[in-house]
Amino acid sequence: MTTQITFIRHGQSQANLDKVIAGFLDTPLTIQGIKESVTIADTIKNEHFDIAFCSPLTRAKQTFTEINKYHNLKVVYDNRLKERNYGEYENTPYDYINNDIKGIDFWRLDKNINYDTAENVLDFYKRVEDFFNYIKTNYYSKKVLIVAHGGVYKIIYCMLYGMPKDFDLLKLNFGNANIFKFEL
Repeated sequence: MTTQITFIRHGQSQANLDKVIAGFLDTPLTIQGIKESVTIADTIKNEHFDIAFCSPLTRAKQTFTEINKYHNLKVVYDNRLKERNYGEYENTPYDYINNDIKGIDFWRLDKNINYDTAENVLDFYKRVEDFFNYIKTNYYSKKVLIVAHGGVYKIIYCMLYGMPKDFDLLKLNFGNANIFKFEL
């Protein structure tokens, strides 16, 4: 048997709507984000989970709250599931990191560049990897629900399928309120 994971990205947050980088910025869901969370909750309402893990950031917690109305799950809020910490770049437009002076190197694992106060992408990778190693060790053959962020998805993708050939994680997008199922 394997551990079955259902990973859900939070619904639309205010930062998503404003097209600014959130990272550790504790931004709430928008009305649309709450609606998306209700839809996700309805989609998985008949699924069984043994335990839930959630990022402690408000946008993920609000999404989990909608899901848990059908499940009454024990939840563990785990800091390793937080989005990447963008430091001084939080609350700045997406384009600043994605297209401006930082360019795509900001998400390049092969370059391992430090950008001011932002969390190094390799450190972020190791943080998320540490969480999943914990899940593999402690929840073998369980059904685990995880509610977190798009950056966490990027790391999961690399862990499961390997690095993109150009090492550019920026291209690995996972929209709000999406479900990704996999096994460890």
